[in-house]
Amino acid sequence: MDPSGRLAGAQPAFATLGGAMGPITAGAVADAVGYGRLGWFINALMLIAASLMAVATLRADRLRSTKSVEGKSVEGKSVGGGAA
Repeated sequence: MDPSGRLAGAQPAFATLGGAMGPITAGAVADAVGYGRLGWFINALMLIAASLMAVATLRADRLRSTKSVEGKSVEGKSVGGGAA
């Protein structure tokens, strides 16, 4: 977690960047290969993005479960060998 809040503060910049890059990229693809292929390009980008999000989510879950087993309590019970 980010206790300083810098990541939360950077979110509007990334949202604005995505809003600006979408039309630029779509226009470049439409000029290069035509509007008919633009849908295929968007579907490919969505598939890549969903795959990356799935990998990131699985890794975060694995990291979170590893941290909870290494000494922190799980469901109210002490795991690290100390007294509860």
